[in-house]
Amino acid sequence: MSQERRTQPRFPAEAGAWLDLGGAEHLPVRICDVSPEGVGVADLPADRKLHPGEVVRVLLKTETSSVTCVPGRIVWCEGSRVGVQFTALPLSDSEVRRIRS
Repeated sequence: MSQERRTQPRFPAEAGAWLDLGGAEHLPVRICDVSPEGVGVADLPADRKLHPGEVVRVLLKTETSSVTCVPGRIVWCEGSRVGVQFTALPLSDSEVRRIRS
């Protein structure tokens, strides 16, 4: 990221997730950091390039095997990593803790 614009601290995380790009396209990814306002995503498939401004939904796995869907947009891209800023309400502290564990 060329200019730091975060207003919340981010925390390291190791969680499986998917990026829903609309339609039937769901990319399996790994959450590598999390804050109430967004996530860092790694392990994008090499054949799929995303661009800043693209609208996505982050599908997060939970302990109960259910999935939480959080709308967002791509704010930066670097190789197989992207940053997603949530466009709905920020995550609660308990949701951030759940993703971090």
